[in-house]
Amino acid sequence: MPERKTWWRNFTGAGGPISLDLYGGARTGHAVARIDGKGRVTVAVRLDPGPPAGGGSGH
Repeated sequence: MPERKTWWRNFTGAGGPISLDLYGGARTGHAVARIDGKGRVTVAVRLDPGPPAGGGSGH
């Protein structure tokens, strides 16, 4: 129920920076949230190039 959640609202409009804890370490990038006419929210994330922050190998 997107209308009850608030975190994704930080990424509306032009979006904003994001940090994700993925297997292999933290990754940074840029996220943009869009809400469609039916109230469904999609958050697209473009990860920055390079190895994960903290030097994780991903293995």
